[in-house]
Amino acid sequence: MPVNAKNLEFFDPLAEQKELEAIKLLADALEAGKWKHDILNQMTTRITNEWKRPFAFSGGLEVFLRFALKPHGELISVRVLKSSGSEAFDLSAMRAVKAAAPFAEVDGLDSVVFKESFESLTVKFRPVD
Repeated sequence: MPVNAKNLEFFDPLAEQKELEAIKLLADALEAGKWKHDILNQMTTRITNEWKRPFAFSGGLEVFLRFALKPHGELISVRVLKSSGSEAFDLSAMRAVKAAAPFAEVDGLDSVVFKESFESLTVKFRPVD
């Protein structure tokens, strides 16, 4: 049976290795994104659990907060980036962040990962009515 050169595929071990490395990098990136997301979810859940509803809170408010952490999860600072328009609500959200600290979820992370992803965080705080 004659061999048709158009149908032949040559195995290139170097190309195969590069493709496998690219797949592994993609899988690692997806996994890193997942665990970072899981850590942020744990942190925001703790903040929400610490939140005390201000008197006359009518719902529908949101505030953007920026906070800074030390590598072991100690809170350095928290401030309002974008106010909800209600000083009482904004202050209650800041108090919740302070009460939830320290954030042990970040303790023990690689220093580069911590610096890139958790040293300074911006969160939108909008409790469910």
